[in-house]
Amino acid sequence: MEALDLSFNMLSGLLLSCFDSMSVLSTFYMDNNLLTGALPSLNELEQLSEFNISSNGFSGSIGDSFCSSTGIVFFDISNNEFSGPWPECLTDSVRLQDVLLNNNLFTGPVPASVGKLRSVIIFQLFENFFSG
Repeated sequence: MEALDLSFNMLSGLLLSCFDSMSVLSTFYMDNNLLTGALPSLNELEQLSEFNISSNGFSGSIGDSFCSSTGIVFFDISNNEFSGPWPECLTDSVRLQDVLLNNNLFTGPVPASVGKLRSVIIFQLFENFFSG
């Protein structure tokens, strides 16, 4: 399977870490559901290019959940309750064009390494608690 789109389905509960067998998945959409809890590691999704889990109830830190997915082009985790610092390994995604982190609870400075994101077209960080 290369694409998974379960948007607008009223899915609830936790997003389970069952993506190990989907290493060729390039499109992952689960936006506008009722999913909650922490985001499991998605490092097995090395081919991931589009990721959208916006408008759910996810919380906690992003950490290194996406560090092996350096080919991400579209990344939307807006309208959740993610917290903690800027997800540093996002700046390793040289193809990244759309970054939507708005309406979360992120804190701390936006690192200077954001300047490495040369392909970015849309960059939304509003309604967080970033500093600097």
